[in-house]
Amino acid sequence: MDIAALRRTPEGYFTTRWGLPEYTDWLDESMSWKQTCYIGDWSFLWQRRYLGPDVFKLFSDFTVNSFANFAVGQSRHAIHVTKAGKVIAEGILTRLGEQEVRLFGRGTFWIDYQLAQGSYDVESIAEEGYNFQVAGPLAAAVMEKLVGPQIRDIKFMRNGETIIAGRPVVALRQGMSGEPGWELQGPAEDAKAVYDAVVEAGQEFGIRKLGGRAAFINHLEACYPTIVPTICLRFSMRTFAAIWKPSAPGCRHSPPPSMSRAASSRMISATGIAARSNWDGPR
Repeated sequence: MDIAALRRTPEGYFTTRWGLPEYTDWLDESMSWKQTCYIGDWSFLWQRRYLGPDVFKLFSDFTVNSFANFAVGQSRHAIHVTKAGKVIAEGILTRLGEQEVRLFGRGTFWIDYQLAQGSYDVESIAEEGYNFQVAGPLAAAVMEKLVGPQIRDIKFMRNGETIIAGRPVVALRQGMSGEPGWELQGPAEDAKAVYDAVVEAGQEFGIRKLGGRAAFINHLEACYPTIVPTICLRFSMRTFAAIWKPSAPGCRHSPPPSMSRAASSRMISATGIAARSNWDGPR
């Protein structure tokens, strides 16, 4: 698996990071989480480990979540915010140890930016790995066929270790379909073997590969936010915008460096909204 290639901007940008835009067709794939099950590929998500004595101070300062009761092996949907309380990113945060977590998603850019700006005793380490989501009414049957009934023992938003195709796999019990589901995580070199094993085991259950077009419908129906962050034109955000831009190659048309504060304010006022997004849609 070439994860760097998944992050480059292909044609159809939004719909190709999950592999193909469609494998059967988006209608068929969107019915899979209601009738059978699917496997979706979220391996393009940025992934980092954070460790150090200030790790939870860092995340508490820039997410809305509380970490008062956050056990080792537990995951949370972390909502990242600015100092003004504006949502800027989101992703899955997993506690790996007493002072260690793993974060998936564009929020890694925001947390790294705040880490560099602040005085936190935290180390940020880049990782590359696969992240496959298996969900739908028959997902549990597929997973039981692969690893046995013990897969059901993993509680919601908890992680368990298992073996698939002879490879060690971390299984996060979650659900994007209203039914039991799992995110399967591991090193990039094991991705093909694990993916192929899930697809093969799922054939008798009508498994579908989830393409990019259906992925957004899945999020909408599950009431999970699919965030395209708004990067303010305010001068205080310009430094972060330059760091964040690799995560959203369609982001462009920032005000030129010579633009005055007054001109920037006029541009914001003209939009009728408090913060104008640089994002102008997929290309």
